[in-house]
Amino acid sequence: MKKFFYVIDREILIKNITLTRDESLPEDGYSFFVTDEGDVIGKYCNERAKSYLEEEINKQTSEGKIRKVFLKDYPCFPLRGAIEGFYGTPFTQKQRKDLFSYLRKIRMNAYIYAPKDDLYHRDRWREAYPAEDLSLLKDLKKEADKNYIDFYFAISPGKDFCYADDNDYGILLRKLSAVAACGIDKFALLLDDIQPVLSKEEAAIYASPAQAQATIANRLEEDLQKSAPLLFCPTDYMQNFDTPYREDLRKYLNRKTEVFWTGYNTVAEAITEEDGETVKRSFGREPILWDNYPVNDFSPKKRIYFGALCNRGRYLYKTHKGYVANLSSLYECNKIPLSTMADYAWDSEGYNAEESLKNAVSEYFSGCARAGKIFVRMNESNVFRKRYPVRELLEKGNFAALDALYESTEKALKILKKKAPTEFLEETKDLFACMEYEADLYFSLRGKRTINREETVGKINACRFFAADNSFLKYAAQKADLNIQTEEERIIYRSWKK
Repeated sequence: MKKFFYVIDREILIKNITLTRDESLPEDGYSFFVTDEGDVIGKYCNERAKSYLEEEINKQTSEGKIRKVFLKDYPCFPLRGAIEGFYGTPFTQKQRKDLFSYLRKIRMNAYIYAPKDDLYHRDRWREAYPAEDLSLLKDLKKEADKNYIDFYFAISPGKDFCYADDNDYGILLRKLSAVAACGIDKFALLLDDIQPVLSKEEAAIYASPAQAQATIANRLEEDLQKSAPLLFCPTDYMQNFDTPYREDLRKYLNRKTEVFWTGYNTVAEAITEEDGETVKRSFGREPILWDNYPVNDFSPKKRIYFGALCNRGRYLYKTHKGYVANLSSLYECNKIPLSTMADYAWDSEGYNAEESLKNAVSEYFSGCARAGKIFVRMNESNVFRKRYPVRELLEKGNFAALDALYESTEKALKILKKKAPTEFLEETKDLFACMEYEADLYFSLRGKRTINREETVGKINACRFFAADNSFLKYAAQKADLNIQTEEERIIYRSWKK
């Protein structure tokens, strides 16, 4: 957050570096100053903060010299992380380990294991993890520790959990205890995307679904051997108003337990400080914001999101305990938007979406940043902010500018194919193909290229992903009577009623 940063004098030769722990600093915070004699005196809150401090000192150092500065820095949100909580193929072990390294790099501090398609996490939650799977979890925990990342294991038993059957609770506790034996000491109970309806047997014991859920969460809060409060995702996770469910949750849920919410919708276009105050009151505690971005497992599933996070209140940290990003199954494609979300989580007061995205693109596409910028511009639009460069030019009839846009896009794609990370190219190959076919179709309709239009349209329709701005495809479908499937972007309002 760089709460304080003063350059006091020009560079001087470093004599000594002394770093000491100071737990009075904010969580993950650090500070340092340079004396007239060249002594660097640093303080840090915890070991993670020490690593940040060392990185900062190295950044300020050149050829054994450092500027005479005073710096104090700490994050807005104490808990800052990523959730593997999407519907789709879970990440590989290699990807998760790389994610821990990346999270450390961008100064996030938490990872929540919650892949919906891990059968043992959700659909077959009663079944114990095989020994091989537990070994993999143990390996992940060690790697997370190396990178100062807090590893949370989440379980989602709500589809068929019986609150009236103590055997079900026993199964749940034994399963989580087996995970705890792997060294994992932080947990989350997720009861999202389920129908909050009690059976006849459950209704004889509990007055409401919220009371039943709170009772199980409270038992886990007390029974699990853990080093942090239980994280809890309620069934009413997305409203920015009070509900009867939340009234009961306030009444029955242990005050220590941390609660998630996602904004006023599953994917919230904007979240304001007023929303933060409202949800804090409705849950009776400061929640953790589970931001459903850059996840793309909702309809129409034709997009990969590369735009920056925006429309999040600068002061939400005053009403929230933490901020976490829900990733997509396209592991490598998450990194650019996730980097902007990390910038927000660290310094929401000073966050600049444009600057953050520019830095993220330059960092990720090292050696081909200009091409990366062009690619991201064509895929920047998201639910937070609409960016339609093609539509704007079409509406103006500025075909000279459109010619230049498609020419630069084709050149950028060629450069990226040679220089972008291999994993990124594998994940985006369908998107690249769609953009190339679209350029062919554009120049064909401009009379500058000869192609088989129907064949090209068939290839476009077969692509898994479209570019963010598919305005030209709609235009071509109307002007040339082509059967192009351009489903409008829409967000599923995922609630128990549907």
